Amino acid sequence: MKILVTGYSGFLGTILCNNFLGKFEVQKVNLRHLPEKQSSYFNEFLDKFTEADVIINCAANLKPKTKNDIFINEDFPIILLNHLKKKDRNPFFIH
Repeated sequence: MKILVTGYSGFLGTILCNNFLGKFEVQKVNLRHLPEKQSSYFNEFLDKFTEADVIINCAANLKPKTKNDIFINEDFPIILLNHLKKKDRNPFFIH
């Protein structure tokens, strides 16, 4: 089973990744350097998520200060789910 984790460097993400390693295939995705939504690389970035059986989104900012913080907190999960639907993928998604 392939598990993809965003927010892997935070408290919860670190604990989850440490417990999953050796038991599952774990892919860590960093959203801190998320490509611009309008860039051609953005859809390629989203394609990383299509191979996962489980997606655990731990990426969030408790005190968002920038547009990117707000995008990650509010818009990114919806955009990701829509992208997965377009690709006819339905992984177990935990947000």
